Order: sequence, then structure tokens, then C-alpha cells
Amino acid sequence: METIHVGIGFATGRPNFKALLETYVRNWVSHGHADRVHLHLIIAYDLTYYGADKRSFVELEPEITKSLASVTFLGNDDVPAVVDRLSKQSGMPVERGLEFFGHGYAVKQELDYLLFLDDDEYPIVPIKNSYGTLSWIGQDVLGTHLKHLPGAEVTSGYHSGYISPIPFIDDFNEGFQEEDLQTFVESIGNDILDWNTIRAKLSENLGVTYGHLAVIHDKPVYEIKMQRSGK
Repeated sequence: METIHVGIGFATGRPNFKALLETYVRNWVSHGHADRVHLHLIIAYDLTYYGADKRSFVELEPEITKSLASVTFLGNDDVPAVVDRLSKQSGMPVERGLEFFGHGYAVKQELDYLLFLDDDEYPIVPIKNSYGTLSWIGQDVLGTHLKHLPGAEVTSGYHSGYISPIPFIDDFNEGFQEEDLQTFVESIGNDILDWNTIRAKLSENLGVTYGHLAVIHDKPVYEIKMQRSGK
């Protein structure tokens, strides 16, 4: 059986992401992924976000790393080395390389798939029953993506929680009215984020999206259709 190499990309600026990482590693192990595929962890960390120390990101417990095939750390200091290597390989001027990778990261490893995770995404979903009680149900996020990636170039999962970047406000006054919030949203909007979308999200469950048992059990899969300029 051919070995599959899967990269797990974490973009983080929060030192406490290691607790989340431990949750994911336990999730991968419990679903048997550490035995079936080679997991390569790639952590892109930003020290300026919280003014954190580098050791907060690069020092991982053996319990976390023992189930991983490799661990790569990428900070701002690593970007010039990446750009220099790419420039030598491709002939791209260093200045041009910095334009592409100066505020991000690039990794060239022989990976079959690459899954990106933010440091505020968890492999669990909240379910709210008719009494208002929450239940948290674990999800096989990696397994679901691996199942469907062979038939797609890109996969994207469902999201729950507070997914709007705009805070919920229900106490408008003379100093700040709903029209002011609309003006703000429209000023930062794009093809996806507009006032109607945000207003609909904020008016339902105070902006919180809960999981649905039908989605969890049936795991419906569909192709995202083109809307305006993209999917």
C-alpha cells in the first residue's frame, strides 16, 4: 500500500495554540490516521501578534510529536532563507520572491495533500437542543477531507460557532445606530462579505451557527457553485 504524506499547516500567533494542537493530535490518533498516513506538521508562527517568545511555539511536548512524521517551524526569520532557496532554484530575483513570500510561508516537501487549520478551529461541533443545552461532538476532520480530496483539487469543511468577523450588537443608540454598522460593513465588504450577509448572520442565534445532527451523521458533500467572481 502506497504511503500517503499529509501536511497539516497551522497559522498561529497565539502561544496557547499548543493546547489546540494536542487536541488535534489526539483526534488524529483516535481515528487511526497516525497509523495509516504520515503526518507532517507545519507551524507558521507570528511573534508580533501577542509579543510572544519563540519558545512558546517551537518547544513541543514529546506526547505531541511522537505520532508525527515531521515538524517544521516557520517564523519571520525563516522567510529570507526560503526565498533565497527558491530564487536559486527558479532564477527568480530575491526582491520578487519577497513580494510573494515576505508575509507568508512556502514549503516544498513531497506532500500528497495539505490541510490548513487556523488556531481558532477545533475538531468538535456544538449542537443545541430544544432546551437550549449544548452538546459537543467530536469530528474526524482530517479523515473527511482525505476521503474526498482524490476527487477534488480543494476541499472545504463546514463551520460552526461565531463565524462573522463583525461583533453582535443589539443595543444601538444615538451615538451608534444600525446605519453606522451598515456603513462600516459596506466599507470593508467584498464579494462574500456584505451587509445583507452579515445582518442575516447576526439576526439568527445572535450570530452563532450551531451544528446539525443531519450534517454530522450523513456528511453531505457537494460542489460549491460559482458566485460572482469565484467559488
